[in-house]
Amino acid sequence: MRLQTGDKSHLFRETMKAVEATLDPAEFLRIHRSALVAVDRIQSIEARAHGEYVVTMKGGAQLVSSRGYRDGIRRLLG
Repeated sequence: MRLQTGDKSHLFRETMKAVEATLDPAEFLRIHRSALVAVDRIQSIEARAHGEYVVTMKGGAQLVSSRGYRDGIRRLLG
């Protein structure tokens, strides 16, 4: 697993599922099988076709969610 923090990247020998289980779900959201994001670093979320979302981070990075994680994004949007 790779942890991206701003312009730095750190490699861990751990599964996404294991890391996700240790994180506070109020602070971190899984948006794709290969992406967990810090909720407070999200700048915007835009709906796309077929239940996907584009998540734009405060640093400008854009990530596309997968349909399997759309319920978590919808809960976040309230």
